[in-house]
Amino acid sequence: MCACACACGKDSRYSAIETLVKPKGKAMNESDRRNLEMHRLVAGKIQRDPLTILKIAIDNIQKYRREHGDHPYMREWESVIGQGPNAVIALLSDEGERGQVLRSSSPFAGALNEQERREAIARAHSAARQQTR
Repeated sequence: MCACACACGKDSRYSAIETLVKPKGKAMNESDRRNLEMHRLVAGKIQRDPLTILKIAIDNIQKYRREHGDHPYMREWESVIGQGPNAVIALLSDEGERGQVLRSSSPFAGALNEQERREAIARAHSAARQQTR
């Protein structure tokens, strides 16, 4: 059983390991959780159609630069996109501080439709309620 006695059925040897390898970013608030859920949906869309979704991000980065000039986060996103879909998917799902910070300045606006956004928001809200129990 799990060392925390939660009756989850996990082998206690792995509970200690999971604690050690969990990302050490700042705690997620509901907004961070919502961003994570939306970007997990974006990651799924990248797996299905990388060219279309990554083009949205590249177009948004170019638009940002035209309107606001260069920004370190846009350079970081551009670098990650240049590493290919798997690197982007990993960053979109990263629960650590780097993932949280970069998701907050995401170039993936327009990658999700309204229904997908609502689904992600509902999941984030549900996760936040479960954390407070």
